[in-house]
Amino acid sequence: MIELQAYEIDGIDYLVLEKLEIDGETYLYLSNSNDPEDIMFRKIDKNDTDYIMPLENEDEVLKVINAFNEKK
Repeated sequence: MIELQAYEIDGIDYLVLEKLEIDGETYLYLSNSNDPEDIMFRKIDKNDTDYIMPLENEDEVLKVINAFNEKK
């Protein structure tokens, strides 16, 4: 059996589909457990690995999307 990591964001459970290290940061590709079309990217806080944060700006969003796309 596969065990998935999940985070609750705004009362919704999001499953971690992938993790990726980029420039010393760990990024997560998340999907709503009840709606697979509801996806998001977050990064793990370096000071508190149990805390995930939104991406800071459009440049970071594009960098992360491109990195995940290149991985596939």
